[in-house]
Amino acid sequence: MLLANTQQIRLADAIQIEEYQYPGILLMEKAGTLVVERVCEDYDIHQPFLCLIGPGNNGGDAWVIARELHLKGYQVLGLCSHSRDRYKGDAQIMFQVAEKVGMKWQEFDAETVNYWIANQAKPPILIDGLLGTGVKQEVRGVIKDMLTFFSRKALPTIAIDLPSGLNADSGRIQNEVLPAEKTYTFQLPKVCHQVTPASLACGEVVVLDIGIFPQVVERLGIKREILDKDWFRENFQKRKSDSHKGSMGHVLLIGGSKAMGGALLLSALGAKHSGVGLSTCVSIDINRQLVLSQIPEAMFAGVGGDEDLEPTHLEKILPFLEKKKAVCIGPGMGNVKATADLLHLLLPHIKIPLVLDAGALSALAVYPELWDLLPEHTVLTPHPGEMRRLMPGEDVIYQRLEVAEKLASEKECIVVLKGQGTIIAGAEKTYVNTTGNAGMASGGTGDVLTGIIGSFLAQGYEAEKAATLACYLHGAAGDFVAKQDHENGLLASSLAKSIGPTILSLLKN
Repeated sequence: MLLANTQQIRLADAIQIEEYQYPGILLMEKAGTLVVERVCEDYDIHQPFLCLIGPGNNGGDAWVIARELHLKGYQVLGLCSHSRDRYKGDAQIMFQVAEKVGMKWQEFDAETVNYWIANQAKPPILIDGLLGTGVKQEVRGVIKDMLTFFSRKALPTIAIDLPSGLNADSGRIQNEVLPAEKTYTFQLPKVCHQVTPASLACGEVVVLDIGIFPQVVERLGIKREILDKDWFRENFQKRKSDSHKGSMGHVLLIGGSKAMGGALLLSALGAKHSGVGLSTCVSIDINRQLVLSQIPEAMFAGVGGDEDLEPTHLEKILPFLEKKKAVCIGPGMGNVKATADLLHLLLPHIKIPLVLDAGALSALAVYPELWDLLPEHTVLTPHPGEMRRLMPGEDVIYQRLEVAEKLASEKECIVVLKGQGTIIAGAEKTYVNTTGNAGMASGGTGDVLTGIIGSFLAQGYEAEKAATLACYLHGAAGDFVAKQDHENGLLASSLAKSIGPTILSLLKN
């Protein structure tokens, strides 16, 4: 599913209304009536509703919802943020229609609202139609007063398009917001529905098709997409019946230190369980028993050393690049200077798809000259802390999409910015992942992801697709484990071992 920004949504409305001569008020009517259909499925006739109605088009949608709920026999009060003369255009028309069918409304007054709420048989549901996608700055005046007043009431809330006060194009929460249990948005989801912390205020997001023509959507130039099961199934390649280990690729995994040998093991587990034909781990000798005792299907190449991989190990590493289809570098590498020195010597020899993670990313952040040595379409897998070091001064929390896209564009690489709603930014498109859970906030899960990406690269997927498929599968495997056990007990090794069953479940009809 495509992910739109405010400019694109406004352009869609303008094209449909101006070029196709489609009355905007019909879009408003469709939006409101679709919300009412869903609301009536969830609540019986005894549930009272309090509709918060702003003066813009979002308020126009709220008028339709309030009117239709009233006509269906629900107890509804329309609570206006402004006087009648502030409602213009289609919103004013919907105001007049609602009034003519006998719907009750009033301007906001705290004392009157408290009295109305107290006289209901049960707490009312708020329909939040104060502000729409146009908010860019701090909210002031009566709208701010209403948001403050109702945030203290903690009433169940349904948001129209987005919770009032959110910036549709950002993950930032810059105003007081009424957290919604459910958000009904129209035609396409917006950035705030997917990027934290704003997305946390949206509750369950339901996208309703209000009839924007497909030809209009195609003209918007949207390059952001939300991953879902259908996308995975369309792009995941099933094995051919005559496949053999040689045809399924060979991935090289370089990493591990005395303190963090498990990271390399977890990457190898991720690679093997996601289908690579062969895998070879290169590390210091002390990690041999650890890796081979847990995953005998892997091969291990020890290069000596006591603590970390170092530039002196180059000559022993280079032969293992031969006949490999992809290489992953970084899991478990702890000495930044030694890692950077090794990368300076090793990277010029790498002509195959490359994934950099963990220690390799730290080296890249400290020694920026390494950027010039990366092969085309290198995949980087930073968590937010690593991203801050790679992109100092950038807002990697609230502008996750933009920062990932900026790095991908500037360095001509694939950026996998991990976290809730992992971002995969490439040259052509940006994807937002929808799988995964809080239990994956556990050491080692990122190492598994590195192995899955390397596995898909070795199997022949191009870099952007390999990273995107891997992220969706990785999160889905985490969800699989959480359902079997509990988020609190989710282990990275259990996640890796659940990849096969997860693929099976994703491909089922």
